[in-house]
Amino acid sequence: MNIGESVRQGDVLLIKRAGLPEGYRKVEKRAVVALGESSGHEHVVEKNAEVWVDGMQVWGVSDTDIAKIDTAKPSLLRYLHILDSTSLDHSKEFKPTGDHDSIDLEPGYYEVEMQRQKPKPTVQASRVEFVGD
Repeated sequence: MNIGESVRQGDVLLIKRAGLPEGYRKVEKRAVVALGESSGHEHVVEKNAEVWVDGMQVWGVSDTDIAKIDTAKPSLLRYLHILDSTSLDHSKEFKPTGDHDSIDLEPGYYEVEMQRQKPKPTVQASRVEFVGD
């Protein structure tokens, strides 16, 4: 995969990058990229991977406590550093779900993006209000 190319597994998009942006911190834990909110599944890289998070989003978190960071939190800016060939898997309780095929990943840096959707419009959100004088 070339720099700038991407792969998708469900709501997870990985974009190959040339390196890490400045200010990112390594999280010493299993590389869980996303969690299924209702089903409990994981998008995870089980081996040969490091998760790096935006240092500004974890500012003030000690080196000891950074391992407690939820690396699957959708709003967290994060990168995967793949150290050796491995795969992004979709699993539940460490077993493949069959919902998505595994994606082979070659060594390099990958920006993690989560799919977003606009909330449904509500009556209040679409109501026009006038400013009083």
